[in-house]
Amino acid sequence: MRLRTFTTPLAAAVAVVVLAACAAAPITHTVDLKAQMAEESTAGTVTAPIVAGEAGAVDLRLPDEDGDCIDFADVAPGATVRAAQLHWVVDATYDGPDLTGKLQARAFAAGAGDEVFHPSHTVGPVFTLNLDKTATRLAGTADLNPTQLAAINDREVCWGVEVWGEDLAAHEDGIAAIGYEVRELRLRVTFSVV
Repeated sequence: MRLRTFTTPLAAAVAVVVLAACAAAPITHTVDLKAQMAEESTAGTVTAPIVAGEAGAVDLRLPDEDGDCIDFADVAPGATVRAAQLHWVVDATYDGPDLTGKLQARAFAAGAGDEVFHPSHTVGPVFTLNLDKTATRLAGTADLNPTQLAAINDREVCWGVEVWGEDLAAHEDGIAAIGYEVRELRLRVTFSVV
């Protein structure tokens, strides 16, 4: 009888300590955002006129001027996200007159209702597009900032890619068409059950 009165509270205390340790351990979960996107948002083309011989600037936003929002509430964990990484693979193509100059691209992520292409919403590095190639793969993984984490906790994130260039020149008039296809868009979240 005495042994039981000692082991029962001890077992309960051990169970509480083990459960507390498990609750504080970070848990990761991956959300396939591409699977949540409307099919028409996964690929498209934006265009800009190019005039022969003129050095000009290009500023294009994909998939459109406002970006695209993805609601993932039905596949997200029901806990508060403490950290998140966005992973993307986007194939970009160029069709149009031969260009000289420098063309760059950068990804953005923001919450619903926020300005997607605001400087505080950048994700990852700036990519320089090789103008000698007709296709470029933009890929990366980046940690999200606290403002972007708030969007993740609201279970809706808006994304976009800005393509810009200065001092671009062409040998002939034409239309510069930049196509894109989202190959992967995943969110890796870390949360704790507290």
